[in-house]
Amino acid sequence: MSLRENISEQELYNWNSKQCYIALASALYTASSLGIDSTAIEGFDTKLADRLLELESKDHSTVVAILLGYHDKSDSNTLQLRPKSRLKDNVHFLN
Repeated sequence: MSLRENISEQELYNWNSKQCYIALASALYTASSLGIDSTAIEGFDTKLADRLLELESKDHSTVVAILLGYHDKSDSNTLQLRPKSRLKDNVHFLN
């Protein structure tokens, strides 16, 4: 009896989706070690991505995407050009 016979299609999809994050973490760490900027994104239109990548006919679907590239050193959002601001130690928030 195979594993596939014991779980539903949705359970299999959920498990496979989680496995993607193992490969995603490896890709992000590898890119960083090579000096390549990267970020993972979710919340995009997966059905559109599937259509654009022609995954529908292959019984595959998009779960997560990764962006790779190099940042613009003159970007005003870099920490070197715009350091993070910190609140003074005596500022407290009450819940």
